[in-house]
Amino acid sequence: MLRYNPDIPGFYFAKSYTGKLDNPTSDGREDEKMRWKAEDLEKLMEMEEYIDTLLYPVCVSPASWDKEWLATQIWLDKVCGAAEKQLTGRIFMYQPLSVPRADDYITTTLPYLIHNLEVMKDRFPFSMLVTNEQELADRVGQLGWNAAVLLPAPVAEFRTKNFVHKAGLEANRIVQQLIEGWKRA
Repeated sequence: MLRYNPDIPGFYFAKSYTGKLDNPTSDGREDEKMRWKAEDLEKLMEMEEYIDTLLYPVCVSPASWDKEWLATQIWLDKVCGAAEKQLTGRIFMYQPLSVPRADDYITTTLPYLIHNLEVMKDRFPFSMLVTNEQELADRVGQLGWNAAVLLPAPVAEFRTKNFVHKAGLEANRIVQQLIEGWKRA
């Protein structure tokens, strides 16, 4: 749930995630993620001056498809989506990127990610890459960019309501890192 602070243009205070999702989709499923629709673009343009933060999710996972691969992909998406929802009106979540882990994935992926961050820094003065891979976060951080590493996906609880609840709790941690980053910026 968000509360607008009229004294700070475009700033919303995020309440901690409670586990209750209040954005049911049309088919009755609950989805904690904010999705931009074509009809929302006008509203987005009106909010443009307030959205100053880019959330850039990057999932590094094995090339083979298995339950862990799927759980990790969905974990990153749900955590970042819940963080975006808590800070609606202040952050924009970039399209999640999936990178297959290979021996040289850093040398091929890092220039692409840094290029994207560089190109968007004029539009988004603050950005944070969110990933499941410590090595990638460290390298991005060494280059002067903000990065956060997610806790491992609870694979054993994949496909349960507890998975979604834990994603919301992890989103709280990411939100706190964003808030700390804003204070330092």
